[in-house]
Amino acid sequence: MGRFDEKEQVQRMSRRTVLWFLGIVVVLLLAVLWHRQRLPVNPTPKPAVSVNTAPAKSVPVAKPAQSQVARTFVIAPDATVPVPRRFQLPGVERVRTASSFNEWMEQFPSDAQKAISAFNSRHFGVYSINSPQQVAWMAQMGYPMPEDVIAAKFLSDENLRTLAGQGNDKAGFLLHEREVDTLQAKYAELAARGQDRSQFWRNDPAAAQFNRDDAQYNRLLETSMSPFKGFVKANDALLVDDPKYASADIISGLMWAGTYGDFRASQFVDSYVGLDPKREAILAGAESADMNALSSLMQLQLMGCPGFNVGNTIPGNVAPVH
Repeated sequence: MGRFDEKEQVQRMSRRTVLWFLGIVVVLLLAVLWHRQRLPVNPTPKPAVSVNTAPAKSVPVAKPAQSQVARTFVIAPDATVPVPRRFQLPGVERVRTASSFNEWMEQFPSDAQKAISAFNSRHFGVYSINSPQQVAWMAQMGYPMPEDVIAAKFLSDENLRTLAGQGNDKAGFLLHEREVDTLQAKYAELAARGQDRSQFWRNDPAAAQFNRDDAQYNRLLETSMSPFKGFVKANDALLVDDPKYASADIISGLMWAGTYGDFRASQFVDSYVGLDPKREAILAGAESADMNALSSLMQLQLMGCPGFNVGNTIPGNVAPVH
């Protein structure tokens, strides 16, 4: 009981994808409405000619907020796209694009493919794409790209820490995940000796730096607009002992990525949940809470309160999860 046949599973996934997409659309529309309502009203037009004799200064043309548009990116003739400077790792100024996961992976040597595929699996299929536009969006939004996975191997923790301190969200995410791996290993060693995790925080010389990095990580989660932070949060489940709480962290993290514009997250959640009844129950509760929050947001908008600033949405449609 509680399990679905294949047809019901597909229908359920489709409904959930539509639900998530509609939720994002409603939030975007409300943000547009709030923005328009707060535009200043000037009933008296200003003179067309200025009396100031100083040379005229160029005035930048107002552009729609990125949260209100689906962006279109220019793909270079060599099928690459730029990485914003604030998200660049050393030597990675441009990245390759592709139309599918397999096509993307084929552009890298076999040893690099193993590392990239492992990163993809760790992040629940984050490299599942179906167009160069989706790759360009990911690069623009601060996702670690395959080239970053390779480049990061040659960077020390201190290198990443320095970049993160300079405002590079991507470096902060990669540093945190590296420390999750370190903590996981240390906790396993303590468990093998019959000791609890608190021993690390009390006695290990590295604990002080880990505490400082964790404080920086929490600030990064608060300030970053990159949807990838949802995948990073899901990855924190590696440090959770209880399977049900780990599942909750994964589901909530992936749903958070969806809130910031990566609508593929609903597909990644469905792939992770599968037919597991406990995960199904966790997801049902999370979706209910999500819709309640959306309802509250709509009420706040009607009351004239500021809207929630979501990121711009990844272009195109979902692709098979790898």
